[in-house]
Amino acid sequence: MAPDRPRLLRAILFDWGGTLMEDDPANTTAMAEWPDVQRVPGALEALAACRSHITVCVATNATVSRDEEVWNALSRVGLADGIKHVFSRQSLGFGKQDPRFWQHVQAELDLPPQ
Repeated sequence: MAPDRPRLLRAILFDWGGTLMEDDPANTTAMAEWPDVQRVPGALEALAACRSHITVCVATNATVSRDEEVWNALSRVGLADGIKHVFSRQSLGFGKQDPRFWQHVQAELDLPPQ
């Protein structure tokens, strides 16, 4: 029997609100339109540590922000350069609880099913 080989991680997907960006559940508009947006402490360092070794993406179930608005908010706090793709519920038309979300991510990033 062959020894188990370590799986190589090819991509990492961060959630957006509360993971990379400070979220304000009371605010019902797109984050890109907020007068003040902030990144989560340590987000910049986490992206810097990951992006030299792996494809870094954002996967979000945000209810009001499309891909472009997510990119805009990330840019405002200096995080956009560390992100390769944004996958948003609003742009795709279905959220992370729907298998089609992950099938789209898999196809877009050319990842194997596992």
